[in-house]
Amino acid sequence: MHQIDPTVQIHLRTTVAEWFVKSGMREVPWTMSCPSLDVGIRQRDSLTQNIDETLASCLDLLSRRETLLDEERAFLRASGADVVLSDIPAIPLAAAAEENIPAVAMSNFTWSWIYDDLSVQTPALRQVSAAFARDYARADLFLRLPFHGGEAVSRIFPRAEDVPMVARHGTHSARHTRRCLGLDEARAVVLVSFGGLGPAHFDWRHLARLQRYLFVVTPPVNAVNDLHESDNLRLLEAAHLAPHGLHYADLVKASDIVVSKPGYGIVSECLANETRLLYTSRGQFAEYDILVAGIERHGVGAFISNEDLMRGHWGPSLDALMARPRTPASLPSDGAAVVARRLFDLAAAHPGKQRATPRR
Repeated sequence: MHQIDPTVQIHLRTTVAEWFVKSGMREVPWTMSCPSLDVGIRQRDSLTQNIDETLASCLDLLSRRETLLDEERAFLRASGADVVLSDIPAIPLAAAAEENIPAVAMSNFTWSWIYDDLSVQTPALRQVSAAFARDYARADLFLRLPFHGGEAVSRIFPRAEDVPMVARHGTHSARHTRRCLGLDEARAVVLVSFGGLGPAHFDWRHLARLQRYLFVVTPPVNAVNDLHESDNLRLLEAAHLAPHGLHYADLVKASDIVVSKPGYGIVSECLANETRLLYTSRGQFAEYDILVAGIERHGVGAFISNEDLMRGHWGPSLDALMARPRTPASLPSDGAAVVARRLFDLAAAHPGKQRATPRR
């Protein structure tokens, strides 16, 4: 939005690690506070869900909803917010609606859809799904990203608009990034990307056998306590990227293959940066099949089982994927600019907001 109006102020309300935010917003002024307004799916590790803990956390969140809603309303008044974008906690949308501020949701899924799917095995999640759906329904607009769940996701919103893929693009060439980071240009680079939890109990020594590949791991990953760097295994921290003006997307672009579980973020980045993706299953998650269909349709990925992943039997899958040429980007990925313009127009159309409308 700063390209549209440099005076725009951005306030982030997120529990995402500050280092991660900084890595993607170095050129844009912003403030950040860290309320916990969402639960998501609790995980035992990167590949194993904990549904009982998810349910307990959701019920706890709902028991505090009124307090959290009041706090969000107070924040919106104090900050002078002109528009609220949620990806995709529900409570901020309800708070924005009560303050007569345009409330916009953006995602390819909703948590109400995810919880409703999980409620087949855990019926108590139905009430959680319904509660989230009521708050989502108060949004003015749903900006629907590619790889979405169709009407099952969109029908709870009063209005939905499709937008192009929002994805981070590497801004430097693969050669430049590899040279800056000292990555061996003679070997294929494999980025292992499993988020903060990582593949628990994975024996990183398995990868030492695959000397034709250079593996890169980025923290925070719990499992890196057992990671010992070798001649084909590198641990790269944010501090290694920043001095060279590099972002995580540059690392994705510089990699020949990313190994991960399918999530919108990593799938969109691989598509935008023309990087192959070796993906594994992630348990019951309604978004998974849709993302996999997209991965296969656009020819960027291949599947590896949890079993082969955990025992380090990566060689055949990596070799087969390397035999494929990089797939040119086939989806528009200028969603960030499209969304920024939409938010700016919504904010500009709502001057002199009337505050404190009655709760529904």
